[in-house]
Amino acid sequence: MTNNHLRGLIITTFGVLLLSLEALFIKLTTISALTFSFYVSIFMFISTNIILLINKKSDFFSAYKSDFIAVIICGFLLGISNIFFISSIKNTTVANTVLIFSSAPIFAAIYMYVLFKEKSSKNIYLHI
Repeated sequence: MTNNHLRGLIITTFGVLLLSLEALFIKLTTISALTFSFYVSIFMFISTNIILLINKKSDFFSAYKSDFIAVIICGFLLGISNIFFISSIKNTTVANTVLIFSSAPIFAAIYMYVLFKEKSSKNIYLHI
């Protein structure tokens, strides 16, 4: 195993563990799904802009100017998906939500084939 491969495997493992814990923490809260989603979205907005400011000090505003419509569309879609994810956890079991969430690679492969005519390798389908 190469160093980058091991690093990617470790990062992925921690990401999955955090996602599983996040679902349990959402289930344990007593606030509404929209309120929880609002606070998560505010934190994501602030942290993303801080990282952008640190990495692109001189180009911070030009990053928004050049792709403003794309930023708005991506933010809107991320917000809607966050609301649906949190509402799903609040209204059903965590296991159902995480199982449905884990089916995303299947749909990504289908969309890539339908929209871009890009065939995934057999290895990708095996891992899905």
